[in-house]
Amino acid sequence: MVGIIDEIKPHMERFEQTLVEIDPSDFSEVNDVVKHLLTSGGKRLRPLLLLTIGKMVGYTDAHLFLACAVEMIHTATLLHDDVIDKSELRRGRPTANAEYGVPASILFGDYLYTKAFRLLLNYGNNRISDLLLNVVKLMSEGEIKQMLKSHSPNISEKVYFEVIEAKTSCLFELACDMATLSVLDQNHEYVDAGHSFGHHFGNAFQITDDIIDYRSFTEIMGKKAGDDFAEGKVTLPLIHLLENCSEDEKKVINDLLLLDHNDADQIRRGKFPQIVEMMHRYQSFEYCDAVASREIEAAKNALAVFPDSVYKNSLLSLTEQIASRKC
Repeated sequence: MVGIIDEIKPHMERFEQTLVEIDPSDFSEVNDVVKHLLTSGGKRLRPLLLLTIGKMVGYTDAHLFLACAVEMIHTATLLHDDVIDKSELRRGRPTANAEYGVPASILFGDYLYTKAFRLLLNYGNNRISDLLLNVVKLMSEGEIKQMLKSHSPNISEKVYFEVIEAKTSCLFELACDMATLSVLDQNHEYVDAGHSFGHHFGNAFQITDDIIDYRSFTEIMGKKAGDDFAEGKVTLPLIHLLENCSEDEKKVINDLLLLDHNDADQIRRGKFPQIVEMMHRYQSFEYCDAVASREIEAAKNALAVFPDSVYKNSLLSLTEQIASRKC
């Protein structure tokens, strides 16, 4: 999906090398697992945004190391998310908890957080450090809120956005903030513009991800289609369906969401094709596509204050790709 322009490729290549080599452990076994976890696919969107905006505002070596920090944080959150969701597949490969076990997955997530914080101490500043700690807090709160609201048929679109902004968008915002605040004063217009871009880009990314979970296939996604519904998560496509279907259909969906026994996930997965058919019938996908498109336009508009450049054009192009992605 991600097209990297020639001007950024050397920086991304250096990032990939630095990511697995920096701050190694004294235990070779730890380094081997960390390398495996950090190189197990992924779009590298957050470091890509950070490095590209860095080139737009005045690139320094700090951008490289901050890009490594934000990717380590992202990987750590995925490790913990997969434990919470009991996921067995990510990016077409077994998850860490499936491959190494739950205790190891949690510990390696904690280890990556620690490595990221050490990088921040060496290459960040007080403002960036404060933002990062707040983002980790927000992401934890977002995961807790989703866990507490899971299986609830009464989640509003407002609550949905609160969850995705805390779980997903804030880390995109952080990547953009790191890019600008490492070289610019907090009051510079580029700081607000970068933050707004990251916010709307992250929203569009998560909304699209939630749509894909209902209308894609495992071989395309690298994970099982329908995982969200099977786990009882209520995301935007389901929210729209619940707001527009008949009372009888709503009761069927509510009863499925409220199932709470060992076979509940399998029962919901068995009803998944029926739910998808209803979403097509009530145009839930069209609605979600329109919401994602609004976020994409807002992200593109946020870039207007930056001078025209190959880097700005690459961000505009990348933002357009979000809505058309299949995985």
